[in-house]
Amino acid sequence: MTEIWESGRVVAERYRLDVRLGTGGAGEVWRALDLKLHAPVAIKLLDARFEGSPVAARFLREARAAAQIRSLHVVQILDHGHHDRTAYITMELLLGETLADRLDREGALSVAKTRTFMLDLAKATQKAHDAGIIHRDLKPGNVFLVADEEGDDEVVKVFDFGIAKILQDDGSGKTGVTQLGTLLGTPGYMSPEQAAGNAVDYRTDLYALGVLAFECLTGSLPFDTDDLGEMLGLAISGELLRPSSVAEVPPGFDAWFARATSFAPEARFASARELGSALRAVLEG
Repeated sequence: MTEIWESGRVVAERYRLDVRLGTGGAGEVWRALDLKLHAPVAIKLLDARFEGSPVAARFLREARAAAQIRSLHVVQILDHGHHDRTAYITMELLLGETLADRLDREGALSVAKTRTFMLDLAKATQKAHDAGIIHRDLKPGNVFLVADEEGDDEVVKVFDFGIAKILQDDGSGKTGVTQLGTLLGTPGYMSPEQAAGNAVDYRTDLYALGVLAFECLTGSLPFDTDDLGEMLGLAISGELLRPSSVAEVPPGFDAWFARATSFAPEARFASARELGSALRAVLEG
């Protein structure tokens, strides 16, 4: 039976629901008050019908994965547990908007904004990789833009580690959880190996960062189609648009993008840190 959540309901004898922030096929997100700390939080509530399912496993994996990463640019996980048959995660309450919202409203971003957002994203990605975590679903909808207290600058925070994978400890850099042929991620941001359902390593996140930078500067994805199925096919075959064929971009960005999204993972940048440094050099001219 699906729980009916409403304002004023207390979850786990600690979190009093205030305002529903969003809903999805798997559950709801609320602004709530932590009655123990007297502080506002965000709480994700998984629909009880998913108890014991792979969806529930991914939900709890999100909490455990994100909680391992200590970074200004990754959403802070505060707690997780169960309320009866409902799994929940509490996290810092973010005020602002997603990068997806910004791109929908403004289209292409300035070079300065792109540089700021992408360098923060590279830092968050490097922190995750240092912790042995591959996000596998970096996209504008999973990037939050938080305004500082003065409202002048914005801080990028990555969230939704629901399909993140933990690297094996054997030094291989591969993940050992998802079976081959399992397709997880978002078309448009998936590397060729991910789109084909093959094993991935940290370089699949570097590919996604390349696509995100392309989208920030051009306002579109690097595919000559809006059909998701066709995007997957083009990703698998490595047929991406050249940035300068879509919009005016800084000198050197075409070459940077080609390396970030190279069909062969070994031809991509060696790390998110290297990717960010190279992009800084290009965008600062």
